Amino acid sequence: MERKPLATRSNLTSTASRLPVSGSRLKRARSPAANESANVGKKQCVEKETPVGLTRHVSSSHLSNGSTTRPKLHSTKSSSNLMSKKPVGRPAVSHTTAASRGIRADTRPGAATAPRPVTGRPPANAASALNSTVVSTGVAKPKKRPAWDLKGRLQDMETHMQTQTKNNSNLQGQVTECNFRIAHLESLNQKLSGDVEEKHLASQSAVKEIEQLREKLRATTKYEFSFDKVFQPESTQAQVFEEISQLVQSALDGYNVCIFAYGQTGSGKTYTMEGCLEDEASLGMIPRTVQQIFTAVRDLEGKGWSYTFVASMLEIYNESIYDLLCKGSAREEKLDIKLLGKGEDVHVPKLTTVGVKSEQQVLNLLRKATESRSVAETKCNQRSSRSHSVFQLRLEGANSITGESSKGLLNLVDLAGSERVKDSGSEGQRLVEAQSINKSLSNLGNVIMSLGNKVSISLTTIILGNVIMSLGNKEKHIPYRNSKLTYLLQNSLGGNSKTLMFVNVSPKEECFCETLNSLRFATKVNQCNIGTAQKKS
Repeated sequence: MERKPLATRSNLTSTASRLPVSGSRLKRARSPAANESANVGKKQCVEKETPVGLTRHVSSSHLSNGSTTRPKLHSTKSSSNLMSKKPVGRPAVSHTTAASRGIRADTRPGAATAPRPVTGRPPANAASALNSTVVSTGVAKPKKRPAWDLKGRLQDMETHMQTQTKNNSNLQGQVTECNFRIAHLESLNQKLSGDVEEKHLASQSAVKEIEQLREKLRATTKYEFSFDKVFQPESTQAQVFEEISQLVQSALDGYNVCIFAYGQTGSGKTYTMEGCLEDEASLGMIPRTVQQIFTAVRDLEGKGWSYTFVASMLEIYNESIYDLLCKGSAREEKLDIKLLGKGEDVHVPKLTTVGVKSEQQVLNLLRKATESRSVAETKCNQRSSRSHSVFQLRLEGANSITGESSKGLLNLVDLAGSERVKDSGSEGQRLVEAQSINKSLSNLGNVIMSLGNKVSISLTTIILGNVIMSLGNKEKHIPYRNSKLTYLLQNSLGGNSKTLMFVNVSPKEECFCETLNSLRFATKVNQCNIGTAQKKS
């Protein structure tokens, strides 16, 4: 009887690439062909032996008329069934390997299912599942053994699988480590920033920094802070001002009121305090404060009250005071601070003061002062405020009906941007500015803390802390004179004053350290109780 080929390469599909790498023992099923007769017209079945602990076989029906049906791929049902069956005859090979190497199956009665090799070289791209896996990972090919040497082949496969397992473990460790770094960076990004530029993560220096910080970021640290009010990025200027409107009213009632804007360079302090003077919706706290005051005064006129207003605006640059409303060469003149009377009132001689009767006059003064303010470009901000600007509005009122009078002082302070010298790239004059800014900020903070807290707080990174701490501790000596800023504002930090501080923070990932410092500083300031404010008549 004429022998018919068991299968051809054209109608078979290799399954080597689909098989998972697992297990260390070769599991084999009994060949159905061993229990059937040697009749050529009946179904022939050949096992597929794989190097990964799984057994699959392909069935191909050879009809008496010589036609061959398309082979179907089957997988064994369970490993327990495979282990319970004993192999029959010589080991079987996959159809793919047999077809690609020109091997024909022996169909003689009683013959084992193992095919015999025939002459001819296999195609260059035809390889067994074992060898194709070895080549792809760069591991040396094991020495080929005869098909009947089952024990030797099993040992080779176990050795190969051990090597593969070790390589896979190393690769998985590298992938996990990479994902770990990225996951934590993404975690920081989600908490602190939605607009971090990719270049910060892709640069070579950033990669080195990630390597250094990887151990520190191994566990995510959660920081919680409590404040009187937290404004989201989508909050409007009107919503922010609504929270401080009652404080502004206190200035008309005869209190000293001081409102700060504190934060890192580029975090939005100037926008919070001044905003855009050309856009009604974007007006900041200063123009809105002026609008409210003049609106309230018009209402109080019907109750016998009349007010006079005197405005001034100055800046503190490198621990020197400059007038922002003067003209010409007088703009460069440094001003001094003096105490009037019994040392209870702070006065700046030669400072330009302007009597104002409408909010429009005040807005014109703000525009003029903004043009004169010292700004410079740093790595942190293209237009970094290098000075503290202080807008002062003195209010004196008298009631013709009751005879009452009041004196109030409103200080609206846009503090210079706090930034680390290393991050800002400050050199020369910019370095001197940064050091001066940090000194005054730190001193202001410590004065306030001294007024409110009865615990000793070490010098913070923001120099504002010295004065705050002294005020919190009710110390007899408050270091107001350690900086021009605290010296100027000493009457607005204690006694009959009401103080509010805006703390602006940036959501950017590269600003994380400064943001954390700002929040910590704000927490300490918020915990201070500097006493009950008293009216100044």
